[in-house]
Amino acid sequence: MDEAGAASVAVVSWDRLWPDRQGSKLDVSDWLELVPDATVKALRSAASNWRTVCQETGELPSVILPDPGTRQVSDFAKELGDLLSDAPIFSKGGIPVVVNYEWYTLEPMTGRRFVGWVERYATMVKSKEGISSLTLDTASTVLEQDEFLSRIRPIERLNQVRQPVMEEGKVRLLGKVMIGQASADVRHGAV
Repeated sequence: MDEAGAASVAVVSWDRLWPDRQGSKLDVSDWLELVPDATVKALRSAASNWRTVCQETGELPSVILPDPGTRQVSDFAKELGDLLSDAPIFSKGGIPVVVNYEWYTLEPMTGRRFVGWVERYATMVKSKEGISSLTLDTASTVLEQDEFLSRIRPIERLNQVRQPVMEEGKVRLLGKVMIGQASADVRHGAV
């Protein structure tokens, strides 16, 4: 694969693949019906491993770890929640969850998993010692903080079936999407 992540590019003629649907609009779910399972798994894996980087420097943002006498856990949880507000971690009933893209299910985010997972999105820094990792205790504590949970996106469920939506007087089917509290999440299929 090159830097853009594409091993190859193919141009597909929709009319040839679906002669009965000529001229109709197709979406990603239609495309996924044609793609081999191995390709879909590779795409899902790539999507679950994306990293947030600073536009100016190309580096991950740094977050100072909580430390007695210098930084409270609640301040750390707020900053981390703000940083991860667009990351693929969600709050379901006060429990942080992530999507299992293989089974299309929601799984609780554990402290053990969070220790390494969060390093895709931020560099943890001890105030005097430099780069570090979250401890299991700090990770578990942050995942239970209201300051953290209120900043990540809420989710109610994963849809296994395409859902109808009304747009401009016409009904169309969404792809498999997560349903959050905001209707904008539903329309845009936010992940």
